[in-house]
Amino acid sequence: VNMWLYTKSEITEVVFDHLYETFNVRLINEEALISRALVTEHPLYGAVEEGRLSVLLVGGGNIGLEILRTVIACSFLGDGVRAELAVIDLDAERTREVLEKTSPALAERFGIRFFSADVRCAAFYRALDAVRPTYVVISLGNETRNIETALEIRRRYGNRNGYPRIHVLVDHRSAEEEILPQLSVSDWRYDPALRRFGSTPIADFEIRAFGSFEDTYRGLRIGAAFGDCLAIAVNAVNLGIYEADETNTKETLIDLYNQVGYYKEYSDAYAVSIPYKLDLLGLRLSDDGAGDLSLLEERLPSSLDVLRRQEGYRYEAFMRSKGWRQMTAEEIGIHGMRDKLGKKYARLDGSQTALLETVTGRDFAKEDGEALLRLPAVIRLAGDLFGRAYSVRERK
Repeated sequence: VNMWLYTKSEITEVVFDHLYETFNVRLINEEALISRALVTEHPLYGAVEEGRLSVLLVGGGNIGLEILRTVIACSFLGDGVRAELAVIDLDAERTREVLEKTSPALAERFGIRFFSADVRCAAFYRALDAVRPTYVVISLGNETRNIETALEIRRRYGNRNGYPRIHVLVDHRSAEEEILPQLSVSDWRYDPALRRFGSTPIADFEIRAFGSFEDTYRGLRIGAAFGDCLAIAVNAVNLGIYEADETNTKETLIDLYNQVGYYKEYSDAYAVSIPYKLDLLGLRLSDDGAGDLSLLEERLPSSLDVLRRQEGYRYEAFMRSKGWRQMTAEEIGIHGMRDKLGKKYARLDGSQTALLETVTGRDFAKEDGEALLRLPAVIRLAGDLFGRAYSVRERK
């Protein structure tokens, strides 16, 4: 029996993890699918202006907060880029409280600013003036209001060398294909020969759509897209499986990936981070079928420090977004590295690393470096599962 189950419930994840032997279940978290597609198709590293990434989220509902969690995890773009994060919502204090309850200390650790404003009132413009974003995401729970708000933001900021990049959540592909391309600033000129008015665009500040129902649910066959195969490969390589063969077939590795909700979520989030890791190295994924990973293998050893910082930042954001908190030194002595019942973990805050190494006798910098050196193996295995090899090339 194959079952697709829409859920955001941790309880449901636990129940179906234990029922896995009977049912092949894919848990559908629509918000997570939308958020990961956004930062993959419209990467944050494309919105850096003069060493500054400033992300503004308009709308703090369920999808908005999931987008915020995902954006935070992707917002480390190198030591030379300063990341700023802000949220405008009708009731920003409530939004902050919901985020604190579900993702303890996430806002505090990553310096998120909150502004209360109705997008239909003047307070909204005052909030906009305090932010100066380079990357805007609009998710207000209503497609029409999302587009209207995108237009207001575009008017407010104008077009500073292509910034800010404005991303609007739309439910229907028709809005993206038929409405958004027409929202340019135009002159209307009368043509006597045709006896009609024609429009001549004089400015077109792009508004980018994401999150349509069609796009979100199109790829739900596990392994149908390269991004899925990356996540399956992350899970496999972490378990010491580096190639698909008669024993570890694609179907077997999909089953392995699908067994435990926590590891699926981790693998999905890590897969999303791979293009960001490559960007730090001046590289990109290329769907050229050649499978050439030599540039990545050459640059990885000399780039481990910056990649370790990025991965530490990303991992803390991921874990906190899932409700995990930092263990105290006393708790580490009692529980070891992880207290699953209390959702506490020892390696969230990097300042605890030295203490942990003393307590455990482990060299975490070495372990983290070894994990990062397995990145070519992940990409190679993902290409095998996808049926088309990807290369790593210089960033354009």
